[in-house]
Amino acid sequence: MTGMNRNPKGAGRKGQDFISYLKAFLLAPVLRVEQNSEAIAAAMAGNPAFYVACGFTHHPAARTLRYFDQIMCEYGLWSLVNDLVYKRNVEDEVIDESEEHILNIDNTHLRGYSTPGKYIKECRECELAEDCEDKVSTDETADWYIKGKYRCYYAHQIGVSQLAQAVALPWAV
Repeated sequence: MTGMNRNPKGAGRKGQDFISYLKAFLLAPVLRVEQNSEAIAAAMAGNPAFYVACGFTHHPAARTLRYFDQIMCEYGLWSLVNDLVYKRNVEDEVIDESEEHILNIDNTHLRGYSTPGKYIKECRECELAEDCEDKVSTDETADWYIKGKYRCYYAHQIGVSQLAQAVALPWAV
């Protein structure tokens, strides 16, 4: 049966287009917005033109953007998008592959949602826990990330490397 409706009563809020979410993440750097869910949601809440340009009917919540990003990461879809954008930019002669010899490294962060300074259960229950220097954190990859004089985040620091000309141009998607 084609066109089967999974929500016959039409309950709940109507969904938004996949492409709208994709555009939100791709347009964020162009608008000087960090590519994380909270920053994008805040930018859309303060700039209706941003969410209209992406094709949203209303600005999405940070939680929804975070869920979209999680799905894209889990299934390797960000890599697929980057590959498609790169190929399109080569086809449109925005990128000259014969000059690909410079590597850019961008240090950024993803917020950590664990509790700073909290240790695994075995460490908390250990009788030597107070003096132990080998305690295992509940999230070993998260730490305090200093972004500026007044900006400090509990986050995962990541480094993204790419070829200098391999900048994804969102309008080429």
